[in-house]
Amino acid sequence: MLSSPAWAWPEGSDGYTRKVETESGTKGQSCPASDQPNPHRVTPPRRPVEQGARVALVGGLNILTWAKYSYDTHVSMPDGQQLHYAGTQSAPGVTVFGGGAVTLPGALRRVTVGANFNVGGLDSLRRPVIPDGVSTPFSKNNLNGVIQNKYSTKVIWRPSLSPYIEHELGVFSEKRFRAGYQYWRQPGSYQGSFAPTESSPLSAAYNVRFKYSSHLFRFSVNNYLNLEDEDSDAPHGSKRKSGLIRQVGVLAGTHHTIMAFVGIGPFWRF
Repeated sequence: MLSSPAWAWPEGSDGYTRKVETESGTKGQSCPASDQPNPHRVTPPRRPVEQGARVALVGGLNILTWAKYSYDTHVSMPDGQQLHYAGTQSAPGVTVFGGGAVTLPGALRRVTVGANFNVGGLDSLRRPVIPDGVSTPFSKNNLNGVIQNKYSTKVIWRPSLSPYIEHELGVFSEKRFRAGYQYWRQPGSYQGSFAPTESSPLSAAYNVRFKYSSHLFRFSVNNYLNLEDEDSDAPHGSKRKSGLIRQVGVLAGTHHTIMAFVGIGPFWRF
């Protein structure tokens, strides 16, 4: 009575099993690898989406290539006459800024909100404060000369707080591209006295108020450089990382505003 041959199903190097005759050794593989379909390619697991919050402190420079502001000039003459003039001017400017921003966690991880504290302003000192073509009972040259001498070393524009919100459009070459909205409002002023005419023994008083405000479209490119300084004493799920953020961007909006900015500062990821 013939005994039944013993069959084994060993696993090949390509992950498929082959039927091999182990007793007689006269038969080869019943399922050659060439007759099998190609195995599915195994893709690496996706990088987990970052769910934590980012907090950044950024300082830098705003360069206003052009912007329009309004002025409101009051002049009190020695005889008690009150004069009022108003108009608009355009000028470039520069501000230094420092502020903070938070990139929200979870489902809102693409949203960043922040605010900048700005010091500086538009170059209004070289612009007149009386509209062109308007006749005045005082010397415009005297008024402009006194203002320029007095405020050549003084601050004209007050510091301002400028909030903004951005949405992340995408990541390319490890740089995060964002677009959003920023609001800017900044006042300024001149106050003092001047001689209304060359021969006048009395002085006239001037009070000039400036206002600049704009609704701005904001576009920024942000590069996060991780320092990977994890706190070894913290639990694995709550390790905090820090690094450096570098950003450049442009702002454009109402009142003919065109602005470029650059910034740098530390950030923390929670």
